[in-house]
Amino acid sequence: MSAEAGGGGDPEARAAELRGEIARYDHAYYVEDDPLVGDDVYDKLLDELRAIEAERPELRTPDSPTQRVGGESGAEDAGLADAAGRR
Repeated sequence: MSAEAGGGGDPEARAAELRGEIARYDHAYYVEDDPLVGDDVYDKLLDELRAIEAERPELRTPDSPTQRVGGESGAEDAGLADAAGRR
């Protein structure tokens, strides 16, 4: 997949746009428990970002969703360890 897939000829701008969009979807899914898009749409965006970063490694950022595992937990999860007696 070309770095220009998904619109626009500026891979740097597109990568930033994808990171922001994916972060918004992650927050909605993991924190608000209210998914905004289906897995197919999310996966397509993540694959596009991976392709851009593969073609242009200098665009890979430490906060990119391609560089982490897992997601944010909701505030209601904060007390789970204490409630279970683990600290």
